[in-house]
Amino acid sequence: RTKQSSTKSHMRNSVFKNFFNSYLSKKPNDNEIVKLLLKIEKNPSSCSLMYQLACIYLETEKLEEAFNLFEKIRKLDEDFMKEKIEENIGDVYFKQKNLLMAKEQFLVCSKYLTNKIDKLSDSKLNNDNIEDVIKDKKAKAFQSDLEMINIKLGRSFEDLKQYDIAEEYYNKALKINTHSIWAK
Repeated sequence: RTKQSSTKSHMRNSVFKNFFNSYLSKKPNDNEIVKLLLKIEKNPSSCSLMYQLACIYLETEKLEEAFNLFEKIRKLDEDFMKEKIEENIGDVYFKQKNLLMAKEQFLVCSKYLTNKIDKLSDSKLNNDNIEDVIKDKKAKAFQSDLEMINIKLGRSFEDLKQYDIAEEYYNKALKINTHSIWAK
C-alpha cells in the first residue's frame, strides 16, 4: 500500500472508532428508564413517552417489554407513528428470530410507507408554496424509511433462505438510494 492510502485507511478507521465509541456512550441507562417510567406514571396516556421507553427496551434487548409497550401504544392511538410502531414490532420479532412474523410486520410497514409516499407524490409540487416544500421533505423522509424497510425485508428473506426474494428487496432499496451501503 502507498503511504497515502494507508493514511486514508487509518483516518476511516479512526472516524469509525469515534462514531462507535460515541454510539456506545449514548446507550440508555437504568436512570433514563426510571425517569421515563415516572413521567409515564404522571401521564399514562402519553404515547410519546411510551414510545421512547419502548425504543429503549428494544435497544437494550428487553424485547417482551418493548413488544408490550408498542402494542399498548397501538391500542391507545392506532395512528400514532403507525409505520414506526409496525417497524419496531418487526424488529422485536426479528431479534427473537421469529422471521416469518418479522417479515409480515415489515410488509405491513412497507405498505403504509408506500401509500404515504404515493399520496404526497400525487399532489403536484410547486416550490413557491411552502406546504409543497414540506410535503416534498416528508416524502423524502418516508422514502428513506422505506429504503430501510426494504433492507430489513431483504435480511428477513435472506435468513429464511429465500435468496431470490431477498435480492428483490435489496434491489428495491437500491432503487430508492443507489448509494445504500446496506443493500449492496
